[in-house]
Amino acid sequence: MDIHGIILAAGGSTRMDEKFPKLTLPFRRKPLLWWSLRAALDSNLKSVTLIVGANKNKVLYAVKNIGGGERFKIHVNSKWKEGRSTSVAKGIKSLKDKSEHIMFIQGDQPLMTSKLINSVLSLAEEYPSSPMVYPVYKGEKANPVLYSSKGLKELLKIGGDVSGYILTELFKDNVETFEIEDDSTQFNVNTNGDYRKLIKEYEKE
Repeated sequence: MDIHGIILAAGGSTRMDEKFPKLTLPFRRKPLLWWSLRAALDSNLKSVTLIVGANKNKVLYAVKNIGGGERFKIHVNSKWKEGRSTSVAKGIKSLKDKSEHIMFIQGDQPLMTSKLINSVLSLAEEYPSSPMVYPVYKGEKANPVLYSSKGLKELLKIGGDVSGYILTELFKDNVETFEIEDDSTQFNVNTNGDYRKLIKEYEKE
């Protein structure tokens, strides 16, 4: 089963007041975005599509040497100000007829791993008709999230900045999940405080 990945990296980082776009800030001698993108490229995903929008030139420059070959695609979301849903839609439509199964990965989660991505992929292989597959930590929903065609159809109906997690209630009897013991992969960098905590607690590999 071919499963494609989409990295969401189009937001304007409005909760940060750093001089540079948050996805270009340094972490372990690489830009923040480099890590989640590298995890996706090192995984078993069929392809990886990066969706950029705000500060696109700076963001793309930050990951220009990451490689990936033909498996790696880039698309620009000119409507990024209208919310995350526009990036989701851009990513789905960019894959056209390849979009039966798509995994979404957040660009601001630098501790994401290819191992976790592959674990979600393996579960999806077991339950190909499940509309959603994702990990949970202590009962709470976690990333990355994988959608089948049924889930993607509903996901496209969501507008603005609303999370696709609201679909878990719609599909609650059919969702497939597995528990993770370490939640470090879920670390989001949304604020200056988050970034300082990331550097303080995770800068050393």
